Amino acid sequence: AGGGVTLITSTDVSAVSAITFTGFNSSSYRGYFWILSNVTTAVDNKEFYMKTSTDGGSSYDASGYAWLCRHDTDAATTSLDASTSDSQIKISGANTPQGSASDENFSGQINMFSPDLTHFTRLNWHCSGQEDNGVMHHFYGAGERQYAADVDAVEFSWETGGNFAAQGNISFYGITRS
Repeated sequence: AGGGVTLITSTDVSAVSAITFTGFNSSSYRGYFWILSNVTTAVDNKEFYMKTSTDGGSSYDASGYAWLCRHDTDAATTSLDASTSDSQIKISGANTPQGSASDENFSGQINMFSPDLTHFTRLNWHCSGQEDNGVMHHFYGAGERQYAADVDAVEFSWETGGNFAAQGNISFYGITRS
């Protein structure tokens, strides 16, 4: 038995620079995922980022991330962005900024696997969003924290200079141990 899903917390997004999640519990959960529903940047042309913490969210690691992100658009273009050494995981990839109008929102699912183990923590995602020029993007990618340490908190933010608009919701789920 086991292996079910538990809602840990659900956050209605307010006008803040970052949203953090610290409800990690390695005795109860073997993995986590976040559902982003209609979140929006308050400023046009911002990319969506994720950072991790190993100290319960007192600080967030500013290096040691690798990621790749493929995005397809409704303008029939496809591209791949990647980095083997970055200061955050770029969920929306590089050079694919989001718009700030209420209908230019960002939605999707981000999955994290076994963050309690002292190895590289891996994640993947599947999201969609819209630029301020009206082009819709479909993002899917993978990333990792490249240090052999547990991860016990995450931070979502927009590129420097971009805050969240007071719109949308992010729900944080745990995958229970069997």
